Amino acid sequence: MVTSLRMSGFRVPIGRPRTRPGMVAADKVYSSHADRTYLRGRGIQAVIPEKADQAAIHPPAAYLTSQGTTT
Repeated sequence: MVTSLRMSGFRVPIGRPRTRPGMVAADKVYSSHADRTYLRGRGIQAVIPEKADQAAIHPPAAYLTSQGTTT
């Protein structure tokens, strides 16, 4: 009697393997701290322009590095 791998309790991947992007580009709508933190936690770089009201809160990265401080 032949048993199927599917029926034996082992997970058999079907189709293309999953891939994770290294970088994600998005609109300003997705520029919140929560969205950026989620992507960073999964190892994905976010390329998202900041909203004007959020950019006023955080100094640009170039300013921080020129002052000898990094985040």
